[in-house]
Amino acid sequence: MLIKKTGMLSHNALAFSIIGGVLVGALGAVFAFAPLRFPSSANNAQAQPGKTSLSGSSQQEAATATQQALATTPPTATAVAPTATVPRPTPTNTPAPTLRGTVMSVDTNNNQFVVRQFNGTLTTVIVTGKTTYQGRAGTLSILQVTWRVQVTGVFQGDGTFKASNVNYDD
Repeated sequence: MLIKKTGMLSHNALAFSIIGGVLVGALGAVFAFAPLRFPSSANNAQAQPGKTSLSGSSQQEAATATQQALATTPPTATAVAPTATVPRPTPTNTPAPTLRGTVMSVDTNNNQFVVRQFNGTLTTVIVTGKTTYQGRAGTLSILQVTWRVQVTGVFQGDGTFKASNVNYDD
């Protein structure tokens, strides 16, 4: 019998705790979301039904606080010149792109030849008056199909390769 009463008491205590929590939460929500309304000026001293009114000194304090808040101006942003320079990377001596492969064709009229690289890619190589030649490849007209060459230069936007140096690779 004592065990039953103790069990009943614990259920009642749990129920009271839940009800108490709900009530406290509800009251907190009412106070959190209930707007407080203050009269807009000190001249409006009479309370309106359903609205909160302030005493004379509280109204004066609220009006003073509002005037002070309106009187302060936000700080303006000013441009500040940077005092430190941003470090730039030091240029390094990176090697120029190089093609290695077999000459597939030579076109002296258009100053170009085609190289099949060892991965199978065909690349058109453009030569200019500034292109240098080494080894047996003394000039473009001396280049022969099936020769292995090493070409240094740069890739151009159209996919061709502008040669700065052509070397016959034995």
